Amino acid sequence: MLAESRRGVICTPHNDASAAGMRMLDAGGTAIDAMLAASATLAAVYPHMTGLGGDALWMLHDGQVRTIVGIGQAGQQLPDGGRITLRGPASVATTAGAMASWELAGKISREQWGSRLGWRDLLEDAAVLARDGVEVSASQLFWQQQRHDLIESLPDLKALCQQQGRWLQTGDRLRQPALADTLEQLARHGVQDFYQGELGVAFAESFARLGCGLSRDDLLATRAELVEPISIRYRGGTLFNVAPPCQGLYTLQAMAALQHKALRACGNGSARYYHYLVEAIKQGLLRRNAELCDPAFADWDFRASLSEGCGRDYAAIIERASAALPTGGRMALLGLKHPERWPRWLIEIGIFATKPFGVSRDTKNSARGYQPAES
Repeated sequence: MLAESRRGVICTPHNDASAAGMRMLDAGGTAIDAMLAASATLAAVYPHMTGLGGDALWMLHDGQVRTIVGIGQAGQQLPDGGRITLRGPASVATTAGAMASWELAGKISREQWGSRLGWRDLLEDAAVLARDGVEVSASQLFWQQQRHDLIESLPDLKALCQQQGRWLQTGDRLRQPALADTLEQLARHGVQDFYQGELGVAFAESFARLGCGLSRDDLLATRAELVEPISIRYRGGTLFNVAPPCQGLYTLQAMAALQHKALRACGNGSARYYHYLVEAIKQGLLRRNAELCDPAFADWDFRASLSEGCGRDYAAIIERASAALPTGGRMALLGLKHPERWPRWLIEIGIFATKPFGVSRDTKNSARGYQPAES
């Protein structure tokens, strides 16, 4: 179904969030206002996928394209025990950047886009939903089933997914009174309270109790920034994405390569069509794992990898990998990674042994990142 409007459209994964955004537009708010209200509502109705304690990336268009990067800053101390873990309190390696991005987006909405709505207007409806409850979504029920063992090991997460000692089921209401309190606090005092006010103090006390390594100073240092986007020309249009340290660079690299492929001739849904897509993303992930860092702390000309020449090189790599798929055959995908200390001769033997199955290594690490290797 195609949505069309001269006043504005909004799309989210939950009806209540989309409706919250539409109410802001109907009240004379801006597109930013609509997204702020919708995002707050998603925290109340879709908590398995989003929340106030995460990061946020924005792309704004008002005659120019700008991005807001709201990713948390790393803490200045390691967690108790001296290392960052995969799960639990010691996995909280950075502060949450979402609220900093909301603050910056809200400022643009008021000062540049003419919004007259305040935080109370934007957050009150979400607070009501969090307190009164909403029917648990099918998406959350599916997620609970898939991540059952993980949820069982994390008491706070388990409490979100259970009601009176049993798992939430279809028709149950999801209630989050603590989130409602937080949203009401932000509505009264503004979202900077998350870092600088009573909420920030409460978070810092919890950090100390949990031994996660973060502190009040880390919260106070959290900032969001306006960052120039990255872009490529693609089949007569322009694609934009968020610059590193975010991962949008590798999506654009994949698209830059795919524009050199006759995707329409492959047939939508064909094995060759999907293999091109898979190889494009796979090669991007290989480069990401080898080179992605914060350019503020590294000498890295990441924009050079979006050049026309690099796009053609990546397309050639994809073609070689795709050629390993026989017409009419069956395909299975398996990601392999050799230990870092393996000698080169052992790696080459492994590649040779798996060559009949379409395994190849078409990229090699270099001081400038991943470059096409000799075939």
